[in-house]
Amino acid sequence: TSEHFGPDFAEQALAMHRGEIEHLSIHGDATESERERLADEGVEVAVIPWVARADG
Repeated sequence: TSEHFGPDFAEQALAMHRGEIEHLSIHGDATESERERLADEGVEVAVIPWVARADG
């Protein structure tokens, strides 16, 4: 499992990468510029498309 950080994902990922907070498995939302910033800092991220459930 992972913890959802929503729009705070990029800041939390950077804080973990820098050793400022405990490392966790996380997911959330990031803009293209935030993803570029993470990559520039050496943070590995993956874009996973969100698909609505077929049953509602």
